[in-house]
Amino acid sequence: MSSESQAQIFTVVVNWERPDDTCACLDALVRSAPPESIVVVDNGSRDESAAIVRQRFPNVNLLCRSDNGGFAKAANLGIAFALERGAAGVFLLNNDALVDEQTLARLAAALRAPGRVGVWSAKVYQADDPGRLWAIGGVYRDHNVTNLFFGERDAGQYDDVALDFVYGCAMLLRADMLYEIGGFDERFFMYYEDVDLCLRAQAAGYSIALAPDAHVCHHGERSTSDTPGLKLFYEARSRMLFYAKHLSRPEKLRFYPAEARYVAALTARRVLAGNLRGALGYLRGYWSAIAS
Repeated sequence: MSSESQAQIFTVVVNWERPDDTCACLDALVRSAPPESIVVVDNGSRDESAAIVRQRFPNVNLLCRSDNGGFAKAANLGIAFALERGAAGVFLLNNDALVDEQTLARLAAALRAPGRVGVWSAKVYQADDPGRLWAIGGVYRDHNVTNLFFGERDAGQYDDVALDFVYGCAMLLRADMLYEIGGFDERFFMYYEDVDLCLRAQAAGYSIALAPDAHVCHHGERSTSDTPGLKLFYEARSRMLFYAKHLSRPEKLRFYPAEARYVAALTARRVLAGNLRGALGYLRGYWSAIAS
């Protein structure tokens, strides 16, 4: 990759108490990106994450928040840092994801191509089965957020797929689009902030695309694996905040009764399966959003 194409893209990695994952992510990144184009945002970790990253990668930009304000706030901090330094694109990469050595070059090529694409996803594979897709993105149809192609074997069959959103796991954002619509809505602590941003980009006339030659392997949700009740709390809360933001009043009158039935059925299934903590977590998130 030429130094000119490298300088176009800043990569932002958010860490919360997973320094081993973050360092593995950075080990892969620095093989193809200058360290000054990499931004690590430590999201209020209570462990030695920041010190470990600083020691192992002294030339990478390290920004430290005093508290964990959620993914959207941390990502926005990194995005602002990148834009202030003239980035043409900002690549958000989960700290439990690994890029191959051509990923950034291929994203830079996508960024330079003509057209009004505002957001791209790399093609994301499951780390324990690299030929199997973890995610490409999804569609928003009839008020349903639908993930596409999870777990399928990749044979290039979706390289030209039409998308309404992609995930923040490996998301390239065009700087011009960010200047126009802003960054993530920080009311979303985690989940749905990426879908929301993509829908806002589409409303501003940008399209959402896959960069099929840019590859990433992803381990998946390690930061929430130890706290499933908390994960479900934020999943429910963000889901309700998302629909409150994107539905019109008549749509809400149709949506909320159906959503209440869905939540009741989901809660009953979790209770019957012995997952009381998960059921309570989801209900707490649901009511937290309703009350906000």
